Amino acid sequence: KTFGVILAAMAGFSLCAQQSTELPNFRVELGIGAGSATHNTDKSDLDGDTGAGFFRLQFEGFSDEGFGGGLRLEGWKSDDDLFDDNGFPGIEATTSSLFAHASWRITDDNLRMPIRVGALFSGHQLEDTTTGEQTTFSSFGPQFEVAPELFLTQGSGTEWSVFAELGLGVAVTGIEVDGTAGDFDSSTWFYGIELGTRVYFGPVELGLSYVARGHMMEESDAQNSTVVFGYEAGLDGVVLTMGVVF
Repeated sequence: KTFGVILAAMAGFSLCAQQSTELPNFRVELGIGAGSATHNTDKSDLDGDTGAGFFRLQFEGFSDEGFGGGLRLEGWKSDDDLFDDNGFPGIEATTSSLFAHASWRITDDNLRMPIRVGALFSGHQLEDTTTGEQTTFSSFGPQFEVAPELFLTQGSGTEWSVFAELGLGVAVTGIEVDGTAGDFDSSTWFYGIELGTRVYFGPVELGLSYVARGHMMEESDAQNSTVVFGYEAGLDGVVLTMGVVF
């Protein structure tokens, strides 16, 4: 009888240990933040920085074997005084992107590290809020991302982690300029950096992170002896995230 009780206790302990290390298969997250947006144009005075808002919505799912995929929609929008200091009032910048990717999640004790490879669709726009004239940059290309997350505490219904994300991409870019005939072609490099922490209360996730997003476009091909100058634009900010894992 005593031996049977010991076996039952060992079986119960084994089951609890298995449940505590079971990984969630799905994650849905909403992020809202604010920071500073910049846009610096080569060979031009169209340079400046101002405040901006940030938004993100993402979903990712994995099989028990660690393979999966997901979607991430995000964007930022600057105030309309981006170039005021250089004498160009009423200009605002907007960037939006969709990252559709396949994923592979590596796990080792307290480490979970998704690796993502997929297609990036990105749009960047400069708008004169007085005249309504716009310059639109539309890009498409591959992106790679790695996102290690280290859990400092686990179990007991509450978990705490620190994480980092690094993404790199390259794309072909089409450019449309209001008031200018013809379309222009170029190429753009993209990067993304995020450093932060998350706390999990059962299936509920809360996080705080520093986010940097940027892209750098080369000078365009000439159309009728006209080119669109290259530029570098980006956002640095703080993001509050709220999500569910299950």
